[in-house]
Amino acid sequence: MVENFVAVPFTHNWTLRIAKAPQGVHISPNAPKVQARNGEDVLDAIKAGFNATSVVTLSSQEAYTKRNSCFYVVISQKGISAVHAGARVLSKASNVAVFAFGTALFASASLMSVSVVLMILSLVLSAGVWGRVTAMWIASQMNKTSNPVLHVVVPGRREAAEHVEKILGLRGLIIETGGHIILDGCSIKRRSPWLSAARYIGLLAAPYDITKLAIPTHGDPVMGEWGSNIFGSKSTTVQKSRSGSSNNVGPDAA
Repeated sequence: MVENFVAVPFTHNWTLRIAKAPQGVHISPNAPKVQARNGEDVLDAIKAGFNATSVVTLSSQEAYTKRNSCFYVVISQKGISAVHAGARVLSKASNVAVFAFGTALFASASLMSVSVVLMILSLVLSAGVWGRVTAMWIASQMNKTSNPVLHVVVPGRREAAEHVEKILGLRGLIIETGGHIILDGCSIKRRSPWLSAARYIGLLAAPYDITKLAIPTHGDPVMGEWGSNIFGSKSTTVQKSRSGSSNNVGPDAA
């Protein structure tokens, strides 16, 4: 794993997982716009985070099919850092050390008990076989989806920020990046990137299901049961409790 990580020819990469948003989805006006702010570019702003306090509604009259795959956009900055280059040297040196230790270990197998030798051999072989089977399974699953991956290499961070900002400005898309779920350029949910399945299995992870976050509406998605509360007055905020009910907080609630 370490060898694969340091072998990447780029130190700075930004990944965006993109899926089409369902029809009839709306977000409240208080949703924070994901853009450059306070002298920071959009990449720094995403890293700092946005407070996702918006409310999302989804019309129940619109047909919606859950998608099992998404489109990947990877933006990489040319070159590697000094730390990355040093890690490569240490990785190569560790490979040589492990090879020398393994060779000496099996060369002196006659001086070791048979049970210890068999245990080490079983662990090494099982790890190798399991890794190869897992790689073959991942490759087969990727061939089934056949979704393209767009990889853009830019000369600097400024160009990377410009690419990301233009992509985030596209409407009708659900974009996952930096722990944010972004719809129509606005952050609607924030979570830890370490809790996302995409961080560990990549393309095999399904896109974020927005129906888990959206409040269903009947009739007109904007002027329906929830729309008048959410989009009618800026002084009124609708909070969705854990039980699924809504609480109106504001001067109109009284």
